[in-house]
Amino acid sequence: MSQDPTWSFSAQIERFDVDAAWHFLAIPAEHVADVREAGDGRYVITVNDAVTWHCGLLPTGDGRWFVAVSKAKIKAAQTTFGGWVHVDLAVDKSKYGMPIPEDLQDMLNDDPEFLKRFDAMLPGKRRGMIHHIASAKTDATVAKRILKLMQELGLVWALMGWCLAAHAQTLGHERTTEYLPLLQDRAVAVVANHTSMVGGPEGVHLVDTLLSLGVNVKHVFAPEHGFRGDAANGAHIEDGTDGATGLDIYSLHGANRKPQPSQLKGIDVVVFDIQDVGARFYTYVSTLMLVMEACAEAGVDVLVLDRPNPHGHHMAGPMLDPDFKSFVGWIPTPMIHGLTLGELANMAVAESWFPAPVGWKPSVVTCQGWDHGTDYNLPISPSPNLPTAAAIDLYPSLCLFEPTDVSVGRGTTTPFELLGHPNCPWGSYRFTPVPTPGAAPHPKHENIPCSGQRLTGLAQSWRTRSENGLPGFTLAPLWTWADMWRTMHQRSLDGFIVSPSFFDKLAGTDEVRLALENQSPLDPLTETWAADHAAFFKRAEPHLLYPWNAPKPGR
Repeated sequence: MSQDPTWSFSAQIERFDVDAAWHFLAIPAEHVADVREAGDGRYVITVNDAVTWHCGLLPTGDGRWFVAVSKAKIKAAQTTFGGWVHVDLAVDKSKYGMPIPEDLQDMLNDDPEFLKRFDAMLPGKRRGMIHHIASAKTDATVAKRILKLMQELGLVWALMGWCLAAHAQTLGHERTTEYLPLLQDRAVAVVANHTSMVGGPEGVHLVDTLLSLGVNVKHVFAPEHGFRGDAANGAHIEDGTDGATGLDIYSLHGANRKPQPSQLKGIDVVVFDIQDVGARFYTYVSTLMLVMEACAEAGVDVLVLDRPNPHGHHMAGPMLDPDFKSFVGWIPTPMIHGLTLGELANMAVAESWFPAPVGWKPSVVTCQGWDHGTDYNLPISPSPNLPTAAAIDLYPSLCLFEPTDVSVGRGTTTPFELLGHPNCPWGSYRFTPVPTPGAAPHPKHENIPCSGQRLTGLAQSWRTRSENGLPGFTLAPLWTWADMWRTMHQRSLDGFIVSPSFFDKLAGTDEVRLALENQSPLDPLTETWAADHAAFFKRAEPHLLYPWNAPKPGR
């Protein structure tokens, strides 16, 4: 065998049993042993002398090994599903297993500590970050993503860079001159959590800020994860007292999801300041709606301090079927609604999503320097199980795995970046969910080793990106895992969805579950949803507070 071996062979473009699953090229059996022995898990593949990319090998579960192939690469190779192609495969000699953006390389060269910590990252995580930076469409977005990476690696001075990068984006709660006049000489309650830090991660909590400015804050309402953000997902939160301020805290994620009349008695205005992530099932938006409903009933004003939506450039997934309305599906929108909380607040009143007296409407202090089409990296993790930018990107696409027997990585350091199961025979990534206080006290498959995928290492296949380089959305992984489940269970899906009712509530409809159970393809559903998105966008457009500089939904 030569020092730098290469292999040439013919292969067929294959896919798993459903249309939405991966397309792939299988490595011929006679080459598998040599290929795996020669490489360090990464290879460079060229198909039909037309398209080249860096890749890894994955097992199919039936003894074969394959390379995932996107539809774009199939098109570039001038072939289709089922077509035979010529393949040249070589060991990847690049340092990181893929090309690195020039700006990132320059910063690594200039900062030895950055380089040291970057090199210490897990290879799959590192490649996911490289792809995330490389997919940015503007120099400004490249810079912000590099600074965000440096922040995640614990480079303290990168926080200074974050502040400079974020200077052009001002959150609603930072515009004190706009909202203080609305609070003067009024009794105020605040709905807030750990993201309500005025000035970024090292700033001052909104409640402390208001008190220092002389605002008459009476008490605080705490949403899911609590006022300080230390409660686990879905955990029952009790009323209590804030140790820092002595203010009473009333839970909105315990016995009551909605402020009680007694808690609004004597209150003139409720201030709402929480970071959302743009998904209908992320419960902060449900909390906002119930707070507004209670305030409208009590004649209390609502002030929303608005923020960017990290998924505010697209609309995706099924509309809410009213028969499946719940706390994880309260607003009649697409699953990924594309709007800020301020925009949703205005739309809710205009469209009568809840009863309100004539003339009652919320006040919204807008953020500045952001539009629907601008990337936004959250400076503070919005909840314990969304600790990274990658998790926030992937969360909408992976949340429907929660009511299945497949783990999304809760109980690890990278929740919502993984998919795995104890009996998965074809995944190449290994992890073990363990109890994690404040995030996953008893995660699915607790203390049981799981096999599956580290999705940041498969960014080009599963972390879909929209045409403007911002986070995308796909339910294709759900279809793929359902198909893999059938191959392991005599073509049966039994046991895959462990809570059908909760699955339907998260989806906001039963059509997704029924399509999975009936082995119906995903594409017809997405085409139907696209028409719904176009109609919803037309309704939402009058309520937009920021320019829509992204492709219009439903195209």
